[in-house]
Amino acid sequence: MSAPVQDHERGNATSTQFHDDADSFAGRVLGTLSASSFARSLYSGLTHVPLLGTLVHAAAGKVFAGKKRVWARIPHGLGKGLWLKIDPRFEYQILSGEHEREAQELLAAHLKPGDCFYDVGAHTGFFSLAAARLVGDSGRVVAFEPDPENAALLRAAKAKNNLPQIEVVEAAVWSSSGPLEFERATSASSLVDGKVGQVASSNINRVQVSGITLDEYISGKGVIPPIFLKIDVELAESEVLEGAAELFRASRPFLLCEVHTNENRNRVGAWLSARNYRLHDFDGRSTFPMWFVASVGEQ
Repeated sequence: MSAPVQDHERGNATSTQFHDDADSFAGRVLGTLSASSFARSLYSGLTHVPLLGTLVHAAAGKVFAGKKRVWARIPHGLGKGLWLKIDPRFEYQILSGEHEREAQELLAAHLKPGDCFYDVGAHTGFFSLAAARLVGDSGRVVAFEPDPENAALLRAAKAKNNLPQIEVVEAAVWSSSGPLEFERATSASSLVDGKVGQVASSNINRVQVSGITLDEYISGKGVIPPIFLKIDVELAESEVLEGAAELFRASRPFLLCEVHTNENRNRVGAWLSARNYRLHDFDGRSTFPMWFVASVGEQ
């Protein structure tokens, strides 16, 4: 494994600061209310009431000011019981447990104790954490996340949920290894829309991150290849696959991939078809972004 990757997990563990006041009673109450569909519906209704709505919205803005994140326990779904540090303003689907329900069901159907799961574009770790429980202590989860704040949140969630089988690799998976520019998502968001520089839409909020290919990563001593690979990388899907030719030749992982344009879907589809993979639309969406699954076809 190359030097830039060896220290991703321990080297940046304290590089990003975020609020820990959610460990207080008030923070726990705030997280519980944010996970409640009734509370969210009530808030939505109140904000549409003339005058009262303005006051309610202003009060909520003060409560959640300053990018405040709270520890909250997921009440439903594959992540039930897991702790995540979330921003209730933007991550209510994750907090409720309803985030990408079809993808949750796919993980539950395919992962078993002892398996290895790679999460490329792991965000703050919802799928990595859920997969870690499915594969158990004997399994392995490798979470690739280039955004420094997201990676720090993921490491914190790994520790709080006591899931040492997760390895956090703070790097952008790409078609080649080396430094890359990364356009971070805006702070007033769920932080899921960061993009590697070559596919970014602007020069705003860019940072330099380490880039690595999946083939380089799995060439490291003692590294286990995945049986299940998830890719969610905001327009860089084909670039990730270009750097994974040996992985797909030797290990033939099952793939869950989100694509964001028809052009990228065609490029990804052609790349996989050339390796005898069959693609299937997965979530029934008619507009992008959309998920598909791919597995090895009959010989």
